[in-house]
This record gives sequence, C-alpha cells and structure tokens, in this order.
Amino acid sequence: MVLLLALAIFFGGFGLFTVGSGLEESGPPPLTKTPTVPKTPKPAQIGRATLTIKRTMPFVIVAGSGFQPNETVRLTGPKTVRVRTTARGNFSVRLGSSDPCGGLTIVAVGSKGSRASIQFSQFQCAVP
Repeated sequence: MVLLLALAIFFGGFGLFTVGSGLEESGPPPLTKTPTVPKTPKPAQIGRATLTIKRTMPFVIVAGSGFQPNETVRLTGPKTVRVRTTARGNFSVRLGSSDPCGGLTIVAVGSKGSRASIQFSQFQCAVP
C-alpha cells in the first residue's frame, strides 16, 4: 500500500498537490478588450408581420410592421386597399369608416409571403 502511494507520487510528480502546472501556456496572449463587430441595421423583425389598429373613429387607421421591405400588401377590412411597405417593412393606411359598436377584422397578405390579421370588438357600446 505504501509502495503504491510512493509510486503515484513519483510518477505523478508533485503536480497533483500544487495549483497550476508551472508551465507557460502556448498560443496567443489573452485579449484585454473584446473585439467588436459592427452591427448592421436590420428591418424591424422581418417575417413577423403584425397589424395595429391606431384609430377606429371616425375612420379606421391601421399600421403594419415586420413585413418584407418594399412589399405590396393587400388589406381587407371595411374596404380593400393595396399599400406598399417602406424599406423597413412598415406601413400606415386609412381604411375608411366603420360602425363604432360593430366588430372589425382586418387581414393583410403581402406579395412576398407576409401575412397578418387582427380582430377588434367594441365592448363599450350600450345594449338597447
């Protein structure tokens, strides 16, 4: 038993019981400052098209974001319109008047495959 312990210490060296190896590391020296990669501006979440109703009275205004840049979008709702998105994939359009107490569903389909829809219902109208 003592012989095994003596052999382990001899062949393993005293490095088993010391911190660090005492050898210098090879390779490039550690960086003192993290290198930065220039960020390229990205359009607002391309591929995650969303619609937002900005106004319902006296007419409906809808804003879209996340569509493909310069895409033609067909919106169906109170009336059907076509609109072209900006280079960032956004748009804002006036759709016409709607009943303030009625529900509203708007569907947007883009020429490059973007799709979004939104539903709005008015709960504040009094029931006669």
